[in-house]
Amino acid sequence: VPLASGTGVNVIRESENGILAGSAGTGNYLFFKAHEDSVFRNISLPIPFPAKSDLSIGDITVNSGFIWKASSEGLLKYDYKTVEKVVLGNFNPDFAVRTIENLADDEILFNYPLGIVRYRISTGEWWLYSEGNGLPSNNVVARGIYLGSRKRVFVGTSAGVAYTSGKIDLNQKSNEPFVTQAFVNGSPK
Repeated sequence: VPLASGTGVNVIRESENGILAGSAGTGNYLFFKAHEDSVFRNISLPIPFPAKSDLSIGDITVNSGFIWKASSEGLLKYDYKTVEKVVLGNFNPDFAVRTIENLADDEILFNYPLGIVRYRISTGEWWLYSEGNGLPSNNVVARGIYLGSRKRVFVGTSAGVAYTSGKIDLNQKSNEPFVTQAFVNGSPK
């Protein structure tokens, strides 16, 4: 991967056509290697907004023909010709997004400072799940969303793990967290 000096690979994900790698740097943040190729190519595009810091990609998924990037600058949508920051109504789009996961063919889940967001790609509709819906904390950890069997969603937060008792699109309250503290060598962490 042709990385910028002083950076490393933050995330690697497989897509239908090859392997994607996310890194840091406004000109070196996204790389692609087709399955039949032997090298990664830099497919980063110029970002059309001023970066608050050095752009860093923390997670990647592919859905509805777009590459979705969880980044230090917010949720980014990439269509191979342009990159844009996703804006959710009146919410500030500049908050870092650390984790993103495909929920369905037309929906993704990602963290936001107020919890997790279910986003419908085709319409731009979105739903926020927060402490008010049963999350133990709105602070979702990096790569803290996991889609299990039967579309059950597990969310790792700073105060424990929550999970849905069924599909998240039923908009039901989350179950009580089942992991709220861990011990290492007898000491709480």
